[in-house]
Amino acid sequence: MTLRWSETAALDLEVIYDYIALDKPAAAAATIEKIIQTAERLEQYPSLGRAGRRNDTRELVHPPFVIVYRVMQDVIDIQAVFHGNRKYV
Repeated sequence: MTLRWSETAALDLEVIYDYIALDKPAAAAATIEKIIQTAERLEQYPSLGRAGRRNDTRELVHPPFVIVYRVMQDVIDIQAVFHGNRKYV
């Protein structure tokens, strides 16, 4: 399976990086790298996450972040990445 990041998800990563980098640039880079590595596990295990809050989605938790994705035929489509304390509907 192939991993594909939506524009929204890519922007989410950028916002997360920018927020953390205000105080700790090295930690920001490490956090983004860990989120990406966690998402890449979906290529081998697409059902790894739990059922999502929206229809036809799944959520993979990398505390404190949640990776929202859809499993399509040969593609894992990453829809969003958000902090678990943020309301996502």
